[in-house]
Amino acid sequence: MASASYNARKAAQVIAYLAMKAGHARLPVLKAVKLVYLADRESLSRFGFPLLEEPQVSMPHGPVNSTTYSHINGEEDLENGQTFLRIVNGVCCSQHTPRKIKIYAGCC
Repeated sequence: MASASYNARKAAQVIAYLAMKAGHARLPVLKAVKLVYLADRESLSRFGFPLLEEPQVSMPHGPVNSTTYSHINGEEDLENGQTFLRIVNGVCCSQHTPRKIKIYAGCC
């Protein structure tokens, strides 16, 4: 179950931004969760707080942000019944999401 402070929409925005910065039409799941972990770690180092409030766990291919990883893999639904992919689609389809992010994240 996601922690009360976990923000799935923010996690989806972070992944969409990272996909845009990576310059790929699609961002593999493993690479996405690794980049989210590294962005969290860098934020903690620079600003004293992580981007996402969630536990980090050690996995066979290195550490990841646990809640985001679970949501991406469909292992956990959000409290309101939404899946993480619906949140990502919402970020992709939002009029507030820059066109550049939509293109690079493979949106809509």
